[in-house]
Amino acid sequence: MPGLESMGDYVGAYDSALARLDWDLEHLLKKLGEKGILGRTTVVLVGGYGMGFGEAGLMADAGTLSEVDLAVPLLIRPAPELEFPVGNRIPAVVSLVDLGPTLMHMHQVQLPPDLAGRSLAGLMLGNTDSVRDFAFAIGDIHAGFAVIDDRGMFVHSLPQVGGPPDLGTSWFGSVDQGAGPVEVLLPRGEGLRPDAYRAGVGDGARASELRAAGEAWAQNGQALRDMNFETPGGAGRVNASGKSTQGVRPAWLVGRAETPPNQ
Repeated sequence: MPGLESMGDYVGAYDSALARLDWDLEHLLKKLGEKGILGRTTVVLVGGYGMGFGEAGLMADAGTLSEVDLAVPLLIRPAPELEFPVGNRIPAVVSLVDLGPTLMHMHQVQLPPDLAGRSLAGLMLGNTDSVRDFAFAIGDIHAGFAVIDDRGMFVHSLPQVGGPPDLGTSWFGSVDQGAGPVEVLLPRGEGLRPDAYRAGVGDGARASELRAAGEAWAQNGQALRDMNFETPGGAGRVNASGKSTQGVRPAWLVGRAETPPNQ
């Protein structure tokens, strides 16, 4: 009956979607092989956002500054003719905007000078251990931003802006609607616990470093120009600071703010 779905129903639907994706991917690779182009084709499997099952206050939905939403799969199967190493799992911090520069670099296409992303080819070849210090995200349901580094993530959220108040309470605990931002500093992997976002900030020095990086990025006009999001229920559009805007394009992960792109 609609509205009475169990956790098992949600998980079953999610698993069925994954099984269908497996079938579609197998079909794609088979067709590329039949056409004789699999050997020169790089295939990428990437998630745009995660799917929460209650870990960050949402059930079978997405749109939070949580590890559930932001830690998405990125699988790159290089074209065999490129002779890239395969079968490696790389723990470095990367962003979805790095995908375009990576594919262009791998296939020897000249990179435009103004790309925010960074090529991951050096990581894949084993020539470097990292390509960026931070990855960033702008909130979808609530205003704010997240900064991700190799140790975890820092969340600077305004749960009283944009989303339903009850959702902010389910995520952060008691939320004063007149208060300022809620900040949380989490080690990598901790964001998957249901009560993780009530932990607050323990390491003040590290939180200050990540907050400064996030604020510098959020204030970068080049990075945020026309990158705003529409809040649910027609509540208008707000940016990372919670101020109303007239933007129309969704914002998601972008490149680091400390240096110009591709440097």
